[in-house]
Amino acid sequence: MLRKVVEVGEWEFPHSVVEQHEDGLIVEIPETYVRVEPVLEDDIPVVEEVGTDDEGNPIYRQVMANVEYVVDVEAIGELATWADVRSPLYFDLEIDGKLYSWDNKVGSIHIGLDRDGSLGIVSYIRVTINGGGRGHIKRVISPKFTPIVMKDGMLTVNGISTPTSEFVGALSGHMCTLGDIIRVKGDIRVPLWFPPVGDGDDDIME
Repeated sequence: MLRKVVEVGEWEFPHSVVEQHEDGLIVEIPETYVRVEPVLEDDIPVVEEVGTDDEGNPIYRQVMANVEYVVDVEAIGELATWADVRSPLYFDLEIDGKLYSWDNKVGSIHIGLDRDGSLGIVSYIRVTINGGGRGHIKRVISPKFTPIVMKDGMLTVNGISTPTSEFVGALSGHMCTLGDIIRVKGDIRVPLWFPPVGDGDDDIME
């Protein structure tokens, strides 16, 4: 579950920071989690005999068990959803009517970022490894036209991230805008997040 907090607390449960915003953090925390703990009887650890040593003396082992804990998530910060997350890296992307995925999801087109942050289609080149084995090299094929580039966690065209920033669809050749891109995660469909616009026509870039 996603929660919005001012800062990460000294929590015993597992958690991860999804994104940092100007006014706090979005964190992902579980509603339940499991820890392996010693089994106790009257506050005394339970042991079991698991064999004997070379002299015939018994060998004992402490008994452990999975213990499930429930997290009071409503007591932590305030509710957040994936629609509050800005980075496109957490979403599939619908671009020009096609679904693109970072993790090669079935029914989507596999995408990745090359070394300079340009968005491209992932291809695997079959190669022969030393010794005669076979493997694959992952390659990101950049588009023939002006690329979409990941910069400061945002998709940009020519260094600018606005809803009207134009690019050419790599598969269709159609003229598109960043504002046309939809982020998809489960049932959530939201447009890209864009930095706020300052006074006049100047774009504020983070």
